[in-house]
Amino acid sequence: MKTIAFAFLTQLLPTVGSIVVAGFFIHICKRLFVRACGRFAPQIVNYSGIIGTPVHELSHAAMCFLFGHKIKQIKLFGINKRNGTLGFVKHSFNPRNLRHRIGNFFIGIAPVITGSCVVLLLLRLFLPGVFTQVSALMQQTAQGSLTMDTFSQIITAIFSIFKLIFSEANMQSWKLWVFVVLAVTIAIHMELSTADIKGGWDGFLFLAGAFLLVDIVLYFVKPAWLSTFTNAMMQGGLYLISLLLLSAVFAATVGAVSLLIVLLKKIF
Repeated sequence: MKTIAFAFLTQLLPTVGSIVVAGFFIHICKRLFVRACGRFAPQIVNYSGIIGTPVHELSHAAMCFLFGHKIKQIKLFGINKRNGTLGFVKHSFNPRNLRHRIGNFFIGIAPVITGSCVVLLLLRLFLPGVFTQVSALMQQTAQGSLTMDTFSQIITAIFSIFKLIFSEANMQSWKLWVFVVLAVTIAIHMELSTADIKGGWDGFLFLAGAFLLVDIVLYFVKPAWLSTFTNAMMQGGLYLISLLLLSAVFAATVGAVSLLIVLLKKIF
């Protein structure tokens, strides 16, 4: 049973775990930004939501479609002064349908994944040369292995991507600044709402149960298959981590700007 438990955790940590960490990191950076901007924060968040919120909500809608949920109502952008929401997707599902229940997890975390893909696409559009270099770095990260040094390697990769994007040559191009504005507005709206987390947790329980069931079956049928499945999930987790690196860069940029604002307030 220890083998099954170890395999189960090894599968979940780099996949689900990386999404949870990325979502929490984006949340912290956005909170820092909101606190630093003070009374101007609501206006800044609302205006940036013109771009970021439709990406957020469309990602939910896409996952609803993929997992067979029925979309009842969707609003891509609109400021609700009562509760502060900027958009929503209302959907329904069959609670006895395993696919629908697992889909809740992917619907909940969709903004983190889709937002990262959109930022990567924008990099390809505005800075194709940098995109090639960043892609190579992401590929290198994805083809590594999960070790005790993985965290330090991820931090190093984030700094490397930052240097590639904000190079001296790029700083003189208008394309960089258009890309940065778009990427930041998307990144700060990748934050998961309470409803996202609630729905995602429901789906996670069923997803984790499905993983555990597969692990038990593979272990008793042929242990080597369990090892192969675990290695495949670990590799998939590394690819997911490499995708999230770019979003982490811009979430960190928002956090750094927030700290700079706080410092300037104290000075002046």
